Amino acid sequence: MKLHLPVDHVSDTAYLVALLRSYESERPDAKFRDPFAALLAEPKTAVLESKLSWKESGTWLMTARTHLLDRHIERLARQGSVQAVVNLAAGLDTRAYRLSLPENLAWIEADFPELLDYKKARLSHQLPKCSLQNVGIDLGDDEERHQFFARLAQRQGKVLVLTEGLLPYLPEESVITLAAELRNLPSASYWLMDVATPALIRSFHDQMPNSEPSQGVAFKFGPAEGPAYFERLGWRIEAFDSFVDHSECLERPVPSVLRGSPGALNLSGIALLSKRSS
Repeated sequence: MKLHLPVDHVSDTAYLVALLRSYESERPDAKFRDPFAALLAEPKTAVLESKLSWKESGTWLMTARTHLLDRHIERLARQGSVQAVVNLAAGLDTRAYRLSLPENLAWIEADFPELLDYKKARLSHQLPKCSLQNVGIDLGDDEERHQFFARLAQRQGKVLVLTEGLLPYLPEESVITLAAELRNLPSASYWLMDVATPALIRSFHDQMPNSEPSQGVAFKFGPAEGPAYFERLGWRIEAFDSFVDHSECLERPVPSVLRGSPGALNLSGIALLSKRSS
């Protein structure tokens, strides 16, 4: 089952994520604060809100997802376990500006040039907390992606690859290809991702059955076994946090509209992977 989103192009999902992050950030008891989210979402806030039938569910998911990813990134950077973060399909993410990161940490964002240029212009008066580099690229273009990875292969030190919100939009064969490419990238020591199972995708689909965007932006990939799917692709699970379990710890209980969803919602969450020895 595909979940069609209320946007017209995959780059528009970046505005949707920023909007959902702004909702949590504006709460007095916010579990994270993204002071730039509302500003970045602003040009498309009205149209997105007019189509957003699952604000409560979306905010719940984004709160748990963002908090977990923030925690993993800050811990690995603080411990010196990684010297660089490569943020694939970075969108309007602002972690390089808002997290507590070492100044010498290299943060490399890769996404459509126009999206990164927009973010850079909107945040022109802000200084990143670390060494930020923007790389305009269509990650769906094999040649561009191969050249980008070839440059990354020359880097010294350990790299954390972040694919927040990317995998669900890819067909399964593209996920398998990406997993192999990252395994073959010498500097890529860790892979941090969000995993959406069919149960989670179905629960959101049921809340917006009439949404059919013009260019077919949809969730396509959702492994029923959760992060265990990647073990067959040569990766080892270092840590996994279920959205359901973590949201209870955050005192953000699962919305009532999701509680009756069939399937293993608890296998949707954040996974930190490392390469398995051959």
